[in-house]
Amino acid sequence: AERRRRKATENERKKAESARQLEERKRREEADRQEAERARKEKEAKEAERRALEEARKAEEEKRRQEEEERLQAEKRMKEAKEELARLRARLDMESRARDANLKVVGGRREALPMSLNSKMAKTTGFIKKLRLLPDQQQGELEAGFKKLNMSKCVLV
Repeated sequence: AERRRRKATENERKKAESARQLEERKRREEADRQEAERARKEKEAKEAERRALEEARKAEEEKRRQEEEERLQAEKRMKEAKEELARLRARLDMESRARDANLKVVGGRREALPMSLNSKMAKTTGFIKKLRLLPDQQQGELEAGFKKLNMSKCVLV
């Protein structure tokens, strides 16, 4: 009877030990599971942070690229504007020289030709024909005719 009692006590102790070991194993498994969950969440957080940093880097890179493109376009427009300005200045200079040459031909008069001068085509074309055939001796006669006619409508060739 004593042996049975010892054996029963021994069995109870073994059962209790097995229950303790089972409980300890369950606690360790739960701790491992919680640690794995924490590690997974930490990994996800790091991955999300990495993605956010990558997106921010890409956005910054895109912003820099757009700014560079805008700067290049502005430089191109500035260059085109300078070229247009140079072209217009050259044209203005050429027109100014032509105006000065024309004023030199009419003796520096800048005022408009008076309306009282004769501008009939028959008179002016006749005068032009005289000019072509004119010898040097008739220069005075030519000046008198020139003062009477409005030659602004004629093109001399």
